[in-house]
Amino acid sequence: MIAAIVYSRQSRVSFDTLWLEDLYEKVVLETQGSKITPLVVNPGRILLTSSRLYFQPYNNIEPGLEVYCEGNSHLKHLYLSFKSPEERDILYQGLIGQHSLRLDNTDQEMMTLQWQNGVISNYDYLMYLNRPTPPGSCLHWPELLDPGLFFTGWTYITKVLSSLPRPTPPKSCLHCPDPLHQGLVFNAWHQGLFFTARTYTTKVISSLPGPTSPSPDLLDQGLLFTAQTYSTRVFSSLPRLTQPGSSLHCPDLLNQALVFTAQTYSTRVFLADRTFNDLTQYPVFPWVISDMSSSTLDLSDSSCFRDLRKPVGALNPIRLKRLKERCEEMPPPKFLYGSHYSAPGFVLFYLVRKFPHYMLCLQNGRFDHPDRMFNSVPDVWKNVMNNMSDFKELVPAFYDTSQKGDFLVNSFGINFGNRHDGAKVGDVHLPLWAQGPEDFVRKLREALESDYVSKHLHHWIDLIFGCKQIGPEAEKADNLFYYLCYEGSVDLDSIKDLNQRHALEVQIMEFGQIPKHIFTLPHPHRLMGLPPTLATSHSCDFSESSVQQSPSSAEERQLDYGTMSRDDFRDVQECVQSLTGHVVWHRTETLMTVALFQSHKESVCATALSGSGQFVVSVGQDSLLKMYSLAEKRQVRSVTLSSMALSSCIVLPDEKTLIVGCWNNSIILYNLEFGRIVDSIRAHEDAVSCLCWTNSTQMLVSGSWDCSIRIWQGMAEGKRIKPATALVAQLDHDAHITCLDITRDGELLVSGTQEGDLFLWYMESHLLKQKMQGHSGSVYAANFSPDGKKLVSCGEDGSFKVVDLSTGMLLYSKTLEEELRCLCWDGFTLLLGGSLGSLYVWDLILVQLKIKICAHSGPVLTVTASDDGSLVVTGGQDRRVIVWQPAISS
Repeated sequence: MIAAIVYSRQSRVSFDTLWLEDLYEKVVLETQGSKITPLVVNPGRILLTSSRLYFQPYNNIEPGLEVYCEGNSHLKHLYLSFKSPEERDILYQGLIGQHSLRLDNTDQEMMTLQWQNGVISNYDYLMYLNRPTPPGSCLHWPELLDPGLFFTGWTYITKVLSSLPRPTPPKSCLHCPDPLHQGLVFNAWHQGLFFTARTYTTKVISSLPGPTSPSPDLLDQGLLFTAQTYSTRVFSSLPRLTQPGSSLHCPDLLNQALVFTAQTYSTRVFLADRTFNDLTQYPVFPWVISDMSSSTLDLSDSSCFRDLRKPVGALNPIRLKRLKERCEEMPPPKFLYGSHYSAPGFVLFYLVRKFPHYMLCLQNGRFDHPDRMFNSVPDVWKNVMNNMSDFKELVPAFYDTSQKGDFLVNSFGINFGNRHDGAKVGDVHLPLWAQGPEDFVRKLREALESDYVSKHLHHWIDLIFGCKQIGPEAEKADNLFYYLCYEGSVDLDSIKDLNQRHALEVQIMEFGQIPKHIFTLPHPHRLMGLPPTLATSHSCDFSESSVQQSPSSAEERQLDYGTMSRDDFRDVQECVQSLTGHVVWHRTETLMTVALFQSHKESVCATALSGSGQFVVSVGQDSLLKMYSLAEKRQVRSVTLSSMALSSCIVLPDEKTLIVGCWNNSIILYNLEFGRIVDSIRAHEDAVSCLCWTNSTQMLVSGSWDCSIRIWQGMAEGKRIKPATALVAQLDHDAHITCLDITRDGELLVSGTQEGDLFLWYMESHLLKQKMQGHSGSVYAANFSPDGKKLVSCGEDGSFKVVDLSTGMLLYSKTLEEELRCLCWDGFTLLLGGSLGSLYVWDLILVQLKIKICAHSGPVLTVTASDDGSLVVTGGQDRRVIVWQPAISS
């Protein structure tokens, strides 16, 4: 009854238009809503105008707020939740109809690949994983409490909002598999529209005209609205958002500058639905140090680190045994851990000294018992290792060096009471190796960025965000929690008993939930032992937001060759082989034409560059073989090798023999030294479409339109071929073979087909290792990285994809505006040729487009680069062969 009276009274109150900033503002929509901060709801009126968004509270406890389009925002978050999915959908439709709104395209794969390459730090990557997941082609709609939308406003930079797909119906999927996250996301708990202006963006909050100014809490915590009613076209007249400004430091719990990283990536969106606005979904970080008793901390000693392969509850084998015995005796649903590692009480347990008002709100105006408070780091670690109900991890504040460990100090001088021994609760007691709060946080950050943690962090990611979070793998990893800890484990809408539903809601609200499931495959490990020069000290530019390298990142770590395995050293050697080229490309501003040859009568199908860089060879649909001298910059040879088109060519390492594939089903051996055909064999039942060669085993592999691959030996001798002895194996497919490549060690072969599939084969046994769905349409090219651990492919769908072969995980995917017909890369720099004549240079260490030029007047059909990156050769449908040279900046 009281609620009905209050709601009726509030509904009759209208927004006071005297508060408007500009007389010419056009009112678009007025509605009723609530500003939500942790554990507090303040009702008021929401007014949307053509240039601002206003909130006017019903009470006079705090001033109203407004949003308008400028840089250096004070507001960090705006959260709107609704009573029904229908109201949420109306707002969504209004948002996507605004062509002036723009979003930055945020790629999860880009961040994963950069972390693996050592460009970003462990801290930055963990902060990224803790953020809410934007939707792609499939959208996650958690079925919890009030429906709504979660919108990240710091991503309004380059991507037009209206291009976002319409959300899929609820319950259609459990997680968001699409890697191209674009900023419109559904929060796992509140499910409201969460608009963040953050440090870059687009919105400035100030007090509406009046005698008072907005409180610091309001500015730092942001706005969260629960709207009671919404009609149509919300935000219909928001102006175009501005370019991001400089990063701000916000000391408030909800929106600290470290929400993504103190120095970098403030513009990225969350992935795992963790947010500083929601204590039930707070970001989670791992314990990494287990040595809490030594007087000095030796990060070179692996024994001082926690085992990141196990969850906290499994670190103590004696406790784990008791937990398993309890689990076996309990009725379904069985679980090992009744509470998880990041509940609201755990978050405020750590942060009570910095945010005491939240603890008072959570515990009805009281602090916790002094003996149960966060008094000592060693004691907490001891409890976490032995207690049967304590499995908590850490919060980002433990690793945020910009805050200097202020959450460990009772800076407000609050009387928290006395412990059982009479000692007063004051600052947190630290391990002996810490000289103070700032030193403690700094050493923890150094430990987080250490080689040991970098080498094993992917195991912890699997437990918290990945393949070992749920299901049978979680049981095997001793990582099984109570079922209500998992998002989507219960459908509240299907529960008709109001008491039962309320009990479940309270359970979820009080104890929180584990992060959203991000990775379904094992997370790739970080590449260890990379030369420091690979991690550039230059800032990375994601979209229009400059991203700086954070302290303790890969570029500051030196190689420790004494701890490297033989495999690690081999990886380093292979990386160094391509390092020169990467450095060249990193400093390159554009490409200059060195030589241009237009001697073919039809399309150029393939080019080959000699190892010495002295000459270039090209073959085309005119059946001609052309040879060019780079020193003289002229054609030195032209030979007709067949009556049909030539599809591919390979210059063998001795630079004396050329192997050519032909549409007349044959493979031709041509002697470059004497200018004659050595031999020609009928290799397939249809046109030979592609060739590849491996120096390690001296094997030739040919692909054909007859849907088969054939492996040959004895080609390196440059003598006549005996097919009966030269043919080693045949690998059959269901579609035309379009591309081939072999790893440098000759162990793996990849084949791409006209139907878009990629196949991995073992070269020794000739057995299929893996089939991958590569592209929609034909796969035009596929190449291994020099170390054989990654694969890049491009295709008819205009995308290129980078896959980690050890886990099968898609590391990065990018779709461009044209079909991608060819590629080559050295593991770090990727060259792509497009169907519109464009040549792209992508830096896959920084994961950004370095150069784009118009190279040909038609499709670029072939691209080749020298090992040192000093020369690039392209051939196109315009019959041209062009030799390029990087223009290096000073």
